[in-house]
Amino acid sequence: EEVEEFHTVRSITEAELAAHRTLDDPGIWIAMNGDVYDVTKFHRIHPGGSQIILQHAGKDATSVFASVGHSQKAKAMAAKRLIG
Repeated sequence: EEVEEFHTVRSITEAELAAHRTLDDPGIWIAMNGDVYDVTKFHRIHPGGSQIILQHAGKDATSVFASVGHSQKAKAMAAKRLIG
């Protein structure tokens, strides 16, 4: 039986997103398709390497995420990190 995970999702401003671009506090967030994801810990295990995530930290990464053609598994991994 699958257990559904529920996340607290809140409204995040562009300024708040932009502040989350370093490995130090407050961490790394990226936006995709209007949603914001906390990838502070994930960048280290990202199959495509951490550099691509760090390059888009605090920014919208929709086009780069789409251009790579991520799998359904990758999209599910992202969904677990949705925060806003």
